[in-house]
Amino acid sequence: LRPRWRSAGWALVAVVALLAIGTWIGRLPGERPSVPSLAQSSAAADSAAWQARHATDIGEQRSIELDDGSLVVLNTDSAITVNFSGALRSVRLLHGQAFFEVAADATRPFVVTAGDRRITAVGTAFDVRVDDASLHLVMVEGRVDVDPVRRIGLDRLPARKERVSLGVGEQFKENVQDNIEQ
Repeated sequence: LRPRWRSAGWALVAVVALLAIGTWIGRLPGERPSVPSLAQSSAAADSAAWQARHATDIGEQRSIELDDGSLVVLNTDSAITVNFSGALRSVRLLHGQAFFEVAADATRPFVVTAGDRRITAVGTAFDVRVDDASLHLVMVEGRVDVDPVRRIGLDRLPARKERVSLGVGEQFKENVQDNIEQ
């Protein structure tokens, strides 16, 4: 009986070590495609969806060409997740600053979620910065619509914020404190 328990013990140690290494690698900055769950993998295959995470360290900048031909330039200490499907091109700016040069595709909107706002564009260029205190959007080319993000369960409540449409040279600024007070 003892040799079997030893083998099982070493197998358990190996599994724990592999999980620890996988977790450590998953926390490294940079480009990391996400691993879909079993339930997501068949849906992702059907809709040709894919996800990726991109990040920069302090002092680093990175240009990323997305699958649709759009360009994202991440500034220092910034992170985004990208989720493309057949119907929508979605990017979430987790923190930091990113410049977006969006490839035109009228059939698939390009949506950037930053803070409590959704920025929708089709073939345009803009810069977004988000941190704990504020959101700042600067238009370079084209037009975007900036909408409030509705939280799940709160979508029936009337919006306290309105849609804002921006064109070339216009800016949008919003403080997090404004969101708390409303």
